[in-house]
Amino acid sequence: MRNDREEYLLLHRHYKKLQMNRNFREAKQIFIPENNLGMESAHLDAMVADIHGVETFWEKETRPGVCKDGKATRGYQFLLTNCLAQGGLRFDRDLYTVTREKTVPCMLDMLNDQMLRFHWEKKKAVDVMGKDRYALTAKVGNQQDDLLVALEMVLYWGRLIMAERDRLGH
Repeated sequence: MRNDREEYLLLHRHYKKLQMNRNFREAKQIFIPENNLGMESAHLDAMVADIHGVETFWEKETRPGVCKDGKATRGYQFLLTNCLAQGGLRFDRDLYTVTREKTVPCMLDMLNDQMLRFHWEKKKAVDVMGKDRYALTAKVGNQQDDLLVALEMVLYWGRLIMAERDRLGH
């Protein structure tokens, strides 16, 4: 995003579009930001606070959102791989984007490209122990992996939240 206003408008357009769909109109909508970026998740939480029916998910009590570390990334990728292998991932015919610069086919092409780039990358040691580490990523050069990470997070956290809801009888 170029600025806070654009970010705010994007979030609001997204949730308003969901609320216009009769299947989601009365549903409780959950916002799950990644909280690895300092106060960014709290900032995003404040942006969705005034949208009726939207609640921010807090993995930990200290700040909104979820932490994306190596373990979570592996879990995300494992679940996505299983869903793809078993035909457990479908895109709705009413697929939309609220990004003004991109069409739905363009976004799907970008997602496909990010999925094809996903790989293990060796990261040189930065600590005194001198141990290299490996990370899953689709970032290559200046190309991002945001769509892929968002899809993985929806699958992973959506299933956990729904399982918890079912377990608690909500």
